[in-house]
Amino acid sequence: MDAYLPNGSSAQKFSLHQVTEFLSEGAFTFESTTALKVLDVSGGSMEDDASVQLFASNDTLAQKWYVSKVSGLENTYEIECIGSAKVLSLTDDGKLVQLTANGVDSQRWHSALSGGKIALQNAATGQYLCVSGSSSTLGMVDSLELPGVRFNAKSVGVLSEGSYTIQLMSNRSQVFDVSGGSTTAGTSVGFYGSNGTPAQIWDVRKNSDGTYEISSAKSCKPLDIKNGNQSVGNGVQIWTRNEGGAQKWNLVYNRGEGYTIRSSGGLVLGFSNGALVLCQDNGSADQRFAFENATYIPATLTGVQWKGCAHYSSTRYGEDWSVIVIHISECTSLSQIDNTFWGTREASAHYGVAPGQIHQYVGLNDTAWAVGNWEWNNRSVSIEHVGTTANPPSYATLDTSAQLMAALARSKGWRHLTMGDNVGIHKWYSSTSCPAGTDVNWLVAKANQYLGN
Repeated sequence: MDAYLPNGSSAQKFSLHQVTEFLSEGAFTFESTTALKVLDVSGGSMEDDASVQLFASNDTLAQKWYVSKVSGLENTYEIECIGSAKVLSLTDDGKLVQLTANGVDSQRWHSALSGGKIALQNAATGQYLCVSGSSSTLGMVDSLELPGVRFNAKSVGVLSEGSYTIQLMSNRSQVFDVSGGSTTAGTSVGFYGSNGTPAQIWDVRKNSDGTYEISSAKSCKPLDIKNGNQSVGNGVQIWTRNEGGAQKWNLVYNRGEGYTIRSSGGLVLGFSNGALVLCQDNGSADQRFAFENATYIPATLTGVQWKGCAHYSSTRYGEDWSVIVIHISECTSLSQIDNTFWGTREASAHYGVAPGQIHQYVGLNDTAWAVGNWEWNNRSVSIEHVGTTANPPSYATLDTSAQLMAALARSKGWRHLTMGDNVGIHKWYSSTSCPAGTDVNWLVAKANQYLGN
């Protein structure tokens, strides 16, 4: 833009439009600009009257809020916790809680601007939600000028990445289930009574295009439309990951009604004649789903034996691990590796692997003295394999290691393991021949198979 003396031309005339609404509909987090914490339902409760607090951001559904405009009213919103489907409310005695929506003004909020940030004004009292700078507690104040009323409203996905059971809204005891608990590609997925088995736990990860992958936690294989045939009545299965349209799902949050799971072709998943199939969306509870947080620990990790070691650092010095490093131990048994790491040599690793056996020496949040490079020690997880240069690790050892690597990758949300990216070998980081003749390409390929690829 250039500056000119006034000349009365149209190029120097502007129209001003008053803006009265500062929120849009959709999913948000609300972060206090003073406390740097977000609005959160205490304990992730699903119950009425559960308190709303400030808490460190953790991307759970208890911190995701769906903002909806109230029809017919200007700059008036209901703010619903996605995790509980209950709305942000102010009680008669001034407490901030979640309640089932009933349309009263104490459950409605106006948006305002303070210092260029969002402020939330309760429609019943006219007061503003405020954070006490000294205690990071929530309260209500009359002034829009206080820094504590200012929030960053950040648009977020409607579902956090993580592990869930997927429940049918019309009968929440019925959940997505891999037939027979199988891990074989092509196994059908349907409904079964909730039983807490791994066959009913699903990992949800967001794709770069905004769609979601929904994969069986047990096999890491994605939920897939059979034969890629996106027609009404066709069913679903688990299948080897190929990142095609048949494995991409759009998740739509419907206030108070659960989620719609929509295929890339526009059809939705639903319950029909006892089966899980593609349907035309009719808005019924048979086509809506609840996602409930679940925990899955791969069987490989349940058998890990803790051994500890003499030499390591009990922190990562502000770093996080981002690569798995492959080593050869030059030992013929796990007990020899154990003895080495409890000996005088100032070295360690996170894991040691033999056929069907895994020993752990260093916690994942701690630094092993493993790769001969301090920066990469802080940023890596090291796996020692029973084997020597003369007799490299057996394929039985590598198969066990591949399962461990897949479990570690899954814990990070990694869908692929790639040499030079999230997998390395010892000799890349220091002067050594390690891992000698270890068949690292076979190992990584096998780990990717266990990751559903």
